[in-house]
Amino acid sequence: MDHARKQLNGFLQERIPSFSCAKIESIVRSGLWRVRGAKAADRHGGLVAAILRKAVMQFNEDQLKHAVREFAFDVQHFRCYVKMHRSGMLNGHPSVAQAVRYSLLLHLRVVLDFFYGPTREDGVGVGHFRKTFPAFGAKFRKIKVPKPADAERIRMNLHKRLAHLTSTRWEVRAPAMNYYDSYFDDTDALIIAFKDALPSDVQQVFLKGLRDWDSKHPAAI
Repeated sequence: MDHARKQLNGFLQERIPSFSCAKIESIVRSGLWRVRGAKAADRHGGLVAAILRKAVMQFNEDQLKHAVREFAFDVQHFRCYVKMHRSGMLNGHPSVAQAVRYSLLLHLRVVLDFFYGPTREDGVGVGHFRKTFPAFGAKFRKIKVPKPADAERIRMNLHKRLAHLTSTRWEVRAPAMNYYDSYFDDTDALIIAFKDALPSDVQQVFLKGLRDWDSKHPAAI
């Protein structure tokens, strides 16, 4: 390996520790990132950002424990807001109802993105668990419900209506909450299947995260 490639290899290992050495070496060998100096390329050409846009990161067991702790935040709040939405406690509180249902749909989008992917840049998805934990992949079968096509429609709808200001907001009539509600139970069943397939130590991290957030943010006004 010549000096420039060695420099680039070391630089990427330092800046993107989640990439395996083999992944980094394949990037270097590809010749796509030829530069006179890796640091100069990052400073002027956004080398690391460009690589992250084109490659999927890999995560080890410890990193995925961090991931399930964060995922627990979205799962608990998804479940919390489903209860609040369905219980009737939001009746008579229009501003609170708007905020809760808006948050519910945002968390639904995160959960569906996690399960259906694809992940980009430093995003984490269920595919990372399949790669890192082979036994998990054997237990967590291919997702059939909600149907991938239905999940994609929901994700795209929420992407255009909640995450960005788009013309869809006024050109296409917004679905009623009943439309989204019809997918809540199947999404929760998917979460349970994910939890049951996790290795026991990772599962405990996930469950603890759920308990912690439930104690802080119960389904109440």
